[in-house]
Amino acid sequence: MSAPRHIAWCMLAIAMALSAVAQPTTDNESTPMSRPELCWSIDFNAVLNNREGGTEETPDQTFFFTHITPQIGLCLDSARHTVMGGVTWYQPMSNELHGYKVVPNLYYSYHNKGLTLSLGVIPTGHDYPLLWRSDKLMLRSDSIDYVQPVIRGAVVNYCHASNMLDAWIDWRQIQTAHRREAFAAGFHERLRLTRRDTNSGNLWLSGIVQYSHLAKSKENNEEQGVVDHLLLNPALKWANAHCDSQRRLRGAVSLGLLASLDRDRHDTNRWLSQMGFYGSAGLGWRWLQVEETVYAGKRQMPLYAKYGSLLYWGDQWLHNKFYSRTDVTATIYSRPFVNLEARLVFHASDKATGFWQQVTARFFFDSKMAHGRSRAAARLKPRF
Repeated sequence: MSAPRHIAWCMLAIAMALSAVAQPTTDNESTPMSRPELCWSIDFNAVLNNREGGTEETPDQTFFFTHITPQIGLCLDSARHTVMGGVTWYQPMSNELHGYKVVPNLYYSYHNKGLTLSLGVIPTGHDYPLLWRSDKLMLRSDSIDYVQPVIRGAVVNYCHASNMLDAWIDWRQIQTAHRREAFAAGFHERLRLTRRDTNSGNLWLSGIVQYSHLAKSKENNEEQGVVDHLLLNPALKWANAHCDSQRRLRGAVSLGLLASLDRDRHDTNRWLSQMGFYGSAGLGWRWLQVEETVYAGKRQMPLYAKYGSLLYWGDQWLHNKFYSRTDVTATIYSRPFVNLEARLVFHASDKATGFWQQVTARFFFDSKMAHGRSRAAARLKPRF
């Protein structure tokens, strides 16, 4: 049986089973709050990214693919407890199924008073941490986002008036006879330094810490050694309180440092240290937005030539003494369930330049929106 047909039959079986469990009961003692409800979502993305210029690490390449994540599950206690299952299907645009990738999703989520805890195989479009594009680049490049659609482990999100926290552990690869064990764990803390101001914006103290670990395989590991990578990003950030508005001038500025420590225990067992300035700024009005990200300092990812994406998932352009990325984004259409954007991305480093042209479309619909419980003023954020 082909993979798409197999997936379709599995999804149908899950839907039938959950529908049976979620049927209303005739027991007078039960209440709607205690009765499980059927919940579902569909997240569809289409991406065209034509990349020109770059280096050996970031060569010319064109990504043209669709990315769909159908999910179905049970919600308990007014959706405080949720169990969801589904798949993420990555399909390059072609006349056949060649090159596709299907990844299962299965996770439990707990929601209560600004706290969200998710455990399992979690789609990155679900509760993925880090709200700023510049923050995300140092941890997950665009290419990694395309082909690695899940976090295998746990994600914690906490949102308070003056404190925001994201924490995660991602088990990227399990140990086998010929495959090395790999995982990453980190957190992102943002502490408000000013009183909440809806006019002049808010000042935040931000810190990102992530530790990546690459271990040995079970067999033929005499030439392998444990590798460690620690990334640190303290920063001071200002953001306009109306950053989600589609009709007002909005902006954000981040100034900080990007530091890392790397060690190959099989090679020299010596820590390699890298540090530089890392800043970003964004300005938007109505449908147009411009974002600038700059790094200047010692080259990051010193072991990239040896381990590549086994160890480093951040943007390979940071493997330069100087790097500038400029994103010019036009939001063509944005509603609670549809987002269509066009983006021009300009890269410049001390080694090369690059020019990307991107078009992204996202459609998202779930059981809450189907029952009229969505926020009418919300705008769907782009997935990529």
